[in-house]
Amino acid sequence: TAAQRRHSSQMSIPRQNCPCKPYEKNKACRHRLRECTYVKRRIEIESFYRMSYRLVYLPSSALQPSSTAPSLSPIRIYQDTSQYYSSKGDSTGNVIWGCGLRMIDTLIWLESKNKFVSGKRILELGTGTGLVALCAGILKARHVICTDRKSLDLARKNIEGYHSTISGDSARTKGESKQFSFTQYCWGDKLPWDKIGAPPDLLTIADGLYFEDNFTMLQKTIQEVLGHPKSKAIGLMVYKERNPANEEKFFNSLSAEPSSLNGKIVGSKRRILLNWLSLSEYPKSALINYDKHVDARDPSLKAVLMSCEKSAFAV
Repeated sequence: TAAQRRHSSQMSIPRQNCPCKPYEKNKACRHRLRECTYVKRRIEIESFYRMSYRLVYLPSSALQPSSTAPSLSPIRIYQDTSQYYSSKGDSTGNVIWGCGLRMIDTLIWLESKNKFVSGKRILELGTGTGLVALCAGILKARHVICTDRKSLDLARKNIEGYHSTISGDSARTKGESKQFSFTQYCWGDKLPWDKIGAPPDLLTIADGLYFEDNFTMLQKTIQEVLGHPKSKAIGLMVYKERNPANEEKFFNSLSAEPSSLNGKIVGSKRRILLNWLSLSEYPKSALINYDKHVDARDPSLKAVLMSCEKSAFAV
């Protein structure tokens, strides 16, 4: 379309990703960007972020426990595209990313193996659209604590759109369902344990390594949750590999042995263990949203389990 052509002509193409050698040398292909495979790919991906909502697929058995059919059923997740394409600060959490899709596929797969989600208390860092939280609720999580540094209105809208009742501040006064709660929280700050309660059973983080400036703050929060003296929690992070060297430093620092300074423990008092899930471990049937959404085909999406308990990895 004319809009797509205008958008493609304005796109800034990272040279390391552009397959057009003439462009790298002298930008000679700028006049034929519509024929560039990289630009076509980017336009295709961007079209998903411009949708007012997206359909995400879950097994029918998850949505209707009495169903034995192996078919898939869609759920509708709204996106706030007006915020995503505005210049008013960061609004990346207003749309669905590939990491969120891989996260729900992973949760569904792990739940089918050993009840990884059902009956668990879950703390989510960076709730965004509420996709992962809603999936956890559908998988019978006992309670899902949704946190984000920004407004949680979009997450509430999507969860409320699927469930007839939710447990926001106003809902609690009416005695409604308490499966979900919503708390604004910035990584690196002291966790509001008065609202969270006991340490969760499961910590979920989708695309938490998007901004490198947040690495230190995210690490501090992960250590506070998993390294809590009473915690037996397991963390599940799905991230997109963007800068492998810096991401390796993040995980090395996260899993480092507790250190002492003048006899005082610095950071977590317990060592966090890591276990990456290889894409080859997923059965083909488990990657429900992997082929249906263009941005979920990316092989650089990685999933890692984190815990201070080695036995937690027996999934």
